[in-house]
Amino acid sequence: MPVKRNWSIPELERFWSVANEERRIDEDKRSDRRLALAVLTRFLEIDGRFPRYHREVPAQAVRHVADQLGVGAHLFGNYQLGGRRAEADRQAIRKRLGWRPATQEDSEQLREWLRSKVLPDEIASDAIHEMAAARLRERRIEPFSASQMKRFISI
Repeated sequence: MPVKRNWSIPELERFWSVANEERRIDEDKRSDRRLALAVLTRFLEIDGRFPRYHREVPAQAVRHVADQLGVGAHLFGNYQLGGRRAEADRQAIRKRLGWRPATQEDSEQLREWLRSKVLPDEIASDAIHEMAAARLRERRIEPFSASQMKRFISI
């Protein structure tokens, strides 16, 4: 399910709730980092990738996560999504959840899967993009860049 802008209360509780064990793992971190780790974890689980920009994460979801952690939602904006600290945090989240970045071998497997299973059906390219992204999410692989995905779809 791609990250949408507006969430109902039951959806927030289902998709954006922080597990107790996750709170314990990150309780020694600063407030802004704890909030960011929880938000990044939820975002990865929902969309199969990490957000590149703060604005990609719905404010409503950030508030929901912040309320659970007892911190201010504004702290998410203090967390730098780029850089070494963020990469180390993403790596820790991947390890905890069993995800990994896409590799060259994944690229070849995705191309083959598209050629054999998807493209023969003459499906619209937007639908093919969603199918490819869903396939990667199923395998707990972060997606390729938009330009790489576009090249795969135009095989």
